[in-house]
Amino acid sequence: MRRPRLLICRCITQSDPRQLIAGALAVSILAVIADNGLLWLQRRLTPNGIVA
Repeated sequence: MRRPRLLICRCITQSDPRQLIAGALAVSILAVIADNGLLWLQRRLTPNGIVA
């Protein structure tokens, strides 16, 4: 898992537009995955009958 972190860190410190876009896409994809994972966990842990 070292390579994605390296890609994100390099994109923050450099000004190459292609690398900035690649880093932004990587962060966006990770955010969507984390959001969906937390939504699944919330639905899994919420008791039946309680609407969030």
